[in-house]
Amino acid sequence: MKILPLKNDPSTHAGRLSWLINRNFALVTIGGAISGLGDAVYGQMINLWLIQKVLGSNAWGPLAMSAFGLFAALPGFILGPWAGVFVDRWVHRRTMMIINMINALLMGVLILVTGSIPLPWHLSPLFIVGFLCLEILLLSICGQFSNPASDGLFGQIVPKRSLIRAKGVSQILNAPAALVGPLLGTFLYFTVGMLWGLVLNAFSFVVWLLTLWVIRVHPGQGSVQKMKQKRFWPEFVSGLRFSFKNRAIRIFILSLVILNLGTGLLNPVSVFFLKSNLHADLSSLGLFTTIGSAGSILGYLVFGCLAMRIGLKRLLYGSLLGMGILQIIFSRLSDWRPALVITFMFSAVSGALNIVSTALLIGETPNSLIGRVSSVMSTLTNISSTIAGMLGGYLASVALVALHWHILGTGFGKFDTIYAGAGILFFLSGIYTLAALRGVTIETSMQTETSGEETSVQSPARPSPSTTSPNM
Repeated sequence: MKILPLKNDPSTHAGRLSWLINRNFALVTIGGAISGLGDAVYGQMINLWLIQKVLGSNAWGPLAMSAFGLFAALPGFILGPWAGVFVDRWVHRRTMMIINMINALLMGVLILVTGSIPLPWHLSPLFIVGFLCLEILLLSICGQFSNPASDGLFGQIVPKRSLIRAKGVSQILNAPAALVGPLLGTFLYFTVGMLWGLVLNAFSFVVWLLTLWVIRVHPGQGSVQKMKQKRFWPEFVSGLRFSFKNRAIRIFILSLVILNLGTGLLNPVSVFFLKSNLHADLSSLGLFTTIGSAGSILGYLVFGCLAMRIGLKRLLYGSLLGMGILQIIFSRLSDWRPALVITFMFSAVSGALNIVSTALLIGETPNSLIGRVSSVMSTLTNISSTIAGMLGGYLASVALVALHWHILGTGFGKFDTIYAGAGILFFLSGIYTLAALRGVTIETSMQTETSGEETSVQSPARPSPSTTSPNM
């Protein structure tokens, strides 16, 4: 590995790379954006393929979607609290390279299972669902280590004075993946099939691996890792203790747990709601995702400028209440065109929630505890989302399968009832936050910034505490 101190890297000085901070940041961020585009294309295509080729009209389809959510979340609340401590013992750059290599290989295996290359034998739907559960589990395990390694590498290659600006640039570069990826995935699926989507995603992992390979890393990483290796258990406990002793953080975590109970209910039934209630074609699935991403970006820009003027407490409970109201309205729609408008509005409001999330986490948490507090937060929200996801699949497939209510002339079926229930949970999260934060002063990173160009905040990378649209 070629070592060169960042202070001697000419790319850190003003010049043509000033907008991209430095050479290392430019390479890693562009590689990550390409990988993100591959992930977005892959995620869209695999959903379309599952609904059209595997699950179809099977009554157990929502249960299968719940199982996917369960296997994706399991590593998060089993490994999540510990993975960050382990990653601190490893070389971050090398960890990310190995994980990208594993991800590329997993995409290659999936090419065979999806039938993109003809096989001499037929694979049953149950076998495919089982294999996908295993694949999702392995990808999620990789994510538990790659995400904290990415955060650690980010801290190494970006000077402290440029951290907030670097996060803003990173979001701008990753925005096209969220906007273009779903539409591109839909287009590729209906024109050339699954093969090229999987090849594209595997190739994107290789590109990111190569950009990581050519960067130059600060030499001080090893000594920091040795120091932290001796303090595994005390550091883990200190993060856990702080998360529940700090009143603002504790309230925020509980509000996110309630919120994710609602989002978890939606995960296994969203595509079925799109078909059955909104009467939308599968090809419009990418349009909903793209509109939601556009709304999130607009919400980030608008509320990012107005956050301090509105007040973070009001923005926090206001965004939760707004999401609840919009979700309930969305559940009553029967046409996909007005649903696109609500999706855009919902996503803009959820963008405000992401702004508050970052400002509250950074403002209330000491720098040395941010990673561990973030792990506690993501673990608890993953647990709540997973439990609710299994419940949503059970309600749609078993308990509410024959539901047909008529109240005051309004009909209720299984999918729209679940969607309305999610909206009620969103609203209750806002009511709880409004009541619990009375008398609480929230410290924010934005209040301590002195440079006008570095006053923006960015939503947490993964996992996000909110959804980007009411139906996704």
